[in-house]
Amino acid sequence: MTTGPWNRAPTMALTAAGCHHLPGGGSGSGFKRYHFCSFDHPDLLSFPPTSLFQRSRSTPCLLSSASTEDDVASVEIVGGRSGPGIRALVAEAAATLTFGACPVPTETGLGSAYFLDDQAGDCVAVVKPVVIDDNEQMAFPSSCIRACETGAREAAAYLLDHGAFAGVPPTALIRISHHSFPPAQSVASIQRFVPHDCDAGDVGPSRFSVSSVHRIAILDIRLLNTDRHAGNLLVKKHRIDKNRRFEGGDLTTELVPIDHGLCLPELLDDPYFEWLHWPQAAVPFSDQVIEYVSKLDPFKDAELLRTELPSIREPAIRILILCTIFLKKAVDYGLCLSEIGRMMTRESCRLEAGESVLETLCKKTEESIEAESQLSDNEEGEFAEGDERKEYQFSMDCGDEDKLLIPLLLSKKSLDPFQEEEEERGKGMMMKSLSFSDGERVQRSKMISFKSKSEEQWKLFLERFEKLLPEAFDQERKRMKTKLRLVSSC
Repeated sequence: MTTGPWNRAPTMALTAAGCHHLPGGGSGSGFKRYHFCSFDHPDLLSFPPTSLFQRSRSTPCLLSSASTEDDVASVEIVGGRSGPGIRALVAEAAATLTFGACPVPTETGLGSAYFLDDQAGDCVAVVKPVVIDDNEQMAFPSSCIRACETGAREAAAYLLDHGAFAGVPPTALIRISHHSFPPAQSVASIQRFVPHDCDAGDVGPSRFSVSSVHRIAILDIRLLNTDRHAGNLLVKKHRIDKNRRFEGGDLTTELVPIDHGLCLPELLDDPYFEWLHWPQAAVPFSDQVIEYVSKLDPFKDAELLRTELPSIREPAIRILILCTIFLKKAVDYGLCLSEIGRMMTRESCRLEAGESVLETLCKKTEESIEAESQLSDNEEGEFAEGDERKEYQFSMDCGDEDKLLIPLLLSKKSLDPFQEEEEERGKGMMMKSLSFSDGERVQRSKMISFKSKSEEQWKLFLERFEKLLPEAFDQERKRMKTKLRLVSSC
């Protein structure tokens, strides 16, 4: 969804001064001051501030004997403070609120969002309150992400966009104190507003550069973005030749990715990549993109999230690690963007969706670990007699602490779900319920989670997962060649 009207003006600089003198100040300089304090655990929202510890707060030092702390609008950083430009953004937002600006509700989008305009009427930021009174409410019926955790994921996308490679605007998790927000919605994400002309849904993909599409797609794959549609790709048009005035003449476009609240699911969910259907996805990666991907370190990224946004749970962080490893190996193998995206996305058939290649690969990995464990037990004489079936250590997390285990499929399976389609139909696979809510509950119960694995088990899983990747990539290449031959013969 877009963040606002297309004719919004660019944002103002933070250090503008001269017309607002400090009450009681004798210097007459007119510059606004901002005070920042640090807090050891930036994302523990329930920790009450004390006289000794105040979370990072941006409030202009306007002294008045009649005012109290409760009367002053303030913005506190509670997550993602180390991102470039975050402190300047929060200070500017706090100053804007203090000088009387009121957040303006947006007219578009499914969730509640507010524009924050400065005194000149220029939009400074977009604020999205997070409902934290119901920890088990999902963001959407089909989502695996809790509504109270979408704000942290917005901030995570910016932190993980190293070097602004994809162009995510500065974003952080804040606590905002203002009469426009009720107490239950005082926690919010804040994102620097980006002036734009439209969104990708209003412009054909032929206008987008290959580089811009690839950069955003790399981020989406790492985060397993389940909601990358055309509406959350903003379009900024730049005219190459200023002498050309006709509409559409010699324009280049820049894509700006926003709305990342539905990324980093705790289950291996089915992603949605709008760019998968664009011609740019079939173009090989440039040397610059290949170099960027090669330098990605999923374990450093995991530590960054644990430090900056501890409210993001470990299962979601493990999804980040898994998808980043998958991406790095796929790019190194030579797969293009469309091939990688297809391997991560489920193929739908009527009311049911078959497993993605990535999901099948994860189950294959667990099979190999279980088979080796069984063989080891046999050699040590500890194998229990009988035909007892093993179980995966993939647990399901559907909003409660109950665990649902997926039975191990002992028969050897292909890594390519397309080769299994007819076999699975014959076995009478479980169909989605015609009831939307029941169907989505069933679908979530079938998703893979790595929540129950110990650190040792998780490390072993990743080692085996990497060993199986070349075979999976080989089969994907063969499948695509067969599909292209069939298409060309028609």
